[in-house]
Amino acid sequence: MLDRLLGHDFLCSDGRIVRVNTRAARVARGALSDVQAFVRALLPAGPLWVVDDENTHRAAGASVRQTLGAFGHTIPGDAIAGPVAVSELVAKARGAASLVAVGSGTVNDIVKSAATELGVPYVAVGTALSMNGYTSAISALLVDGVKRTLPATPPVGVLIDLDLCAAAPRALTLAGLGDMLSKPFSEADWRLSHHVLGDPWVKEPGELLATAFPRMVKDATDIGAANPDALASLAECLLLSGLSMAIAGASSPASGAEHLISHYWDMMCYARDEHPHGLHGTQVGIACCLVEPLHHRVASLGALPASAFNVDAAVAAHPATRVAAEAQVLARHGRLPEAVVAAIAVEALKKWVPRDVLRERLLRVRDGRDAILAHVREALLPYGAVRHALEASGGPTSPEALHAELAGDLDDWTVARDIRARYTVFDFASEWGLGPGGPNEGLACSERAGARA
Repeated sequence: MLDRLLGHDFLCSDGRIVRVNTRAARVARGALSDVQAFVRALLPAGPLWVVDDENTHRAAGASVRQTLGAFGHTIPGDAIAGPVAVSELVAKARGAASLVAVGSGTVNDIVKSAATELGVPYVAVGTALSMNGYTSAISALLVDGVKRTLPATPPVGVLIDLDLCAAAPRALTLAGLGDMLSKPFSEADWRLSHHVLGDPWVKEPGELLATAFPRMVKDATDIGAANPDALASLAECLLLSGLSMAIAGASSPASGAEHLISHYWDMMCYARDEHPHGLHGTQVGIACCLVEPLHHRVASLGALPASAFNVDAAVAAHPATRVAAEAQVLARHGRLPEAVVAAIAVEALKKWVPRDVLRERLLRVRDGRDAILAHVREALLPYGAVRHALEASGGPTSPEALHAELAGDLDDWTVARDIRARYTVFDFASEWGLGPGGPNEGLACSERAGARA
């Protein structure tokens, strides 16, 4: 599948023709020995900067820099991917013809953003299978205390040495698996936003992983054991997932409510000038276990009669004015500083609608529930499958495994819906009042009902 995509135009069912900017990918054991030929075939002549961090410099950055005869920039190991780090790299590498990122999440987000600002191509040399952003057209940056995904130019090539990745800390590999296990839920959220709001959705991004994703789930135990052959299935999924976002023109195929929880946890720590409790993908994997029951609960609603849905009560519980909605948002983020909460409110209010608009929306969803939720249900794995895969790999599945302050259930973290204007299962549950004390809390209220979906 990768070979058919790289460097080609991709025709979507909505008529868009998308150019896949990443032209080459090399995923193999010992691939690092090919780095000079790989890079020289893809990047133009001229000054070349190799960018790593203190950890990846020791693992591969120093040797890559020496092999390529390149300039070098090493980011502090505790660096945060944000405007400051990007600006520092842009200032240092100005005049470069191209860049090479040696690392995973933070390094790639910084280099991708800097390369975009400089208008130069870059190659990603992955040192760990910890995230799906290698081939994506976005960077995740912390801006004014809020985690944001911003457009960026993907690398022209990605090289991943499976032996190098197998030697990486096990936590990094488990983070990559956790990040990838979000695919069913992010796809379900994307379909929900399509049916409820009319947001664009196309089938092709999800279909890219139709073969690779089940194989990765099946390999979960061996992935957790860092078996290089099993890591190949994880690497393929990560690269295809990044391409799915590039083809969709958004992060929707790979980021839903579960990612909002992880970002929210990050923001809590950043507000105290602390580093996150866990790696991004580790947190996403745990958040997947939190959202799994809700997704299956929502998917099961399609089988209920129209009389079970109390539209009037749901509308009455909805804030009547934008001012009232803002007051609610500002009151439910006590874990964050006022300035950050104010920025969150700007995003959250993009989703507020007047009661008459909400009523029309709820009636349309109620009347079309069979087809809408059947389509959403198709995106999900059987109930419990995601948690089982994470457990099989040896990855954590509960928030308190990261830190005691994260202990609790999903109800504690649905507030994360406010940090993005994106519509997710959290917004669906909020609008219908499915939460504790909500007007429709009794709809398919048990996890067993969700399991039958």
